[in-house]
Amino acid sequence: MKLISRFFSYYRPHKRLFFIDLVCSFLISVCNMFYPMIARKIMNDYVPNQNLRLLIVWAIVMAAIYAVKSLLTYIVGYWGHVLGVRIQGDMRRALFRHIETQPFSFFDENKTGGIMSRIVNDLFEVSELAHHGPEDLFNSVISVVGALVMLCLINPWLALIVLVYIPFMLFFAIRARERMNTAFEESRKKIAEVNAEIESSVSGVRVTKAYNAESTETEKFDAVNARFKKARADSYRAMGMFQGGMSAFNDFLYLLALVAGGCMFYYGIISGPDFTAFILYVTMLLTPLRTLVTLFEQIQDGITGFRRFSELMDRPPEYEPAHPVEAALDGDIVFDDVTFGYKNA
Repeated sequence: MKLISRFFSYYRPHKRLFFIDLVCSFLISVCNMFYPMIARKIMNDYVPNQNLRLLIVWAIVMAAIYAVKSLLTYIVGYWGHVLGVRIQGDMRRALFRHIETQPFSFFDENKTGGIMSRIVNDLFEVSELAHHGPEDLFNSVISVVGALVMLCLINPWLALIVLVYIPFMLFFAIRARERMNTAFEESRKKIAEVNAEIESSVSGVRVTKAYNAESTETEKFDAVNARFKKARADSYRAMGMFQGGMSAFNDFLYLLALVAGGCMFYYGIISGPDFTAFILYVTMLLTPLRTLVTLFEQIQDGITGFRRFSELMDRPPEYEPAHPVEAALDGDIVFDDVTFGYKNA
């Protein structure tokens, strides 16, 4: 809870922009609700009654709604990402200044490539969470609740069929995501190792060339790169299983809605326009559900990155003394039996 509270503290300087982003996301969700509702009204009333005037009026209303939605989407897409970048910039500035206060032992125990990975890669994940996390969660919850309410208004029994199916879909999604996240976490560790190896090799390239050790450096890099490729392949295998399973669940939900709604339409329980609106709302329901499932991974990536960021920020700094003692040194410095290495290498 403390970690989450600390994360949201970075929103305070940008709370106005954050509020605008959430309001626009809410209005986009509201705009999405109109099309199935108006399509149902047109097919139920205006077309059978040959009311061309109201049909044209509602067509103009829908065009206006789409224009507003386009503007709102631009605001969310642009200013939402600006919000994430600003928060990322604040964190990166704070982290860089804190790293400058660390003692020499910190740089002895941590590879430069690993530090760079935390400053660049980890904070990028945090930036994506800062933008998409609250926005997608808010938008998806509003869309799911709104779609379920409209399904209940069309036909409670059809809505119940969908409600019974959704928990199985979410259970599979969460379990598959857990396996995929584990694989991608291992992949990210290997990326950090590759970055550290490249940084070490490039910074010491003069020494490598001086001692004609190019083949040794190449072998070391190839070994790290091979581990990265294997970890990446494992992560893509888990991702393929997740995407294949989710595709099957989505398709079977469409099939279930089509068969159940078709049977009720055949027996006269619902009308054709209601059946059409039902299918449209089921389609609308799947989009925020997929977004929520994706958000689970994004939250985990972002929180992992923020936790690594917090670990560095929580390291006590080492400040220079206010009144350093001047010392006159005289003599020789001798290096005898000196070794160098990283603590965890």
